[in-house]
Amino acid sequence: TLDTGVKVALTADLGKLAVEGVQLGGKAQIDAVVHGPIDNPQVDGEVRTTDATVQAMQMAAPATVEADIDFTTDRFAIRDLHASYADARVTVTGNGTLKGVGEFAFEAENIRPENLLSDRPLSGVVGVSGAVKVNAPQLDSIEGQATVTQLELMARDVEIHQVQKGQITLENQIATLRDFV
Repeated sequence: TLDTGVKVALTADLGKLAVEGVQLGGKAQIDAVVHGPIDNPQVDGEVRTTDATVQAMQMAAPATVEADIDFTTDRFAIRDLHASYADARVTVTGNGTLKGVGEFAFEAENIRPENLLSDRPLSGVVGVSGAVKVNAPQLDSIEGQATVTQLELMARDVEIHQVQKGQITLENQIATLRDFV
């Protein structure tokens, strides 16, 4: 056991991490105390990124990522997690446990498919917001709902325009579209 706790204070250079197909940049700072048994660790502290970037092979430029996550005992809380790429923005909030359950809210706006899929005949702008609940660390235990807030696409010279906000639900590995006009 780690009864007395082990203080962890480190700065990771993300650019030196080997992740296949992805180039990372910036730093992640970890300041925490880890205690308890090895099979059920307790963590008190925080993780914060500085000038963090992520660039997948198909992306023309890196996305910036800022994260500020607190850990208390066996739980974590996302105080701030947002990413931007071109004029697209994604924000995530929520909390969970180290055992793989949690509740999260997200908002994505100004997502331009042509910036992510440059080799596809798809362009326009998409926005979505919603919530996800993870009841266990397995795919069939994930449920959620989302609202399509923005949808203006051009796919192979076919215009697609949203008339009203569409609803998407996910339950038991089945996605359902409602009010999608």
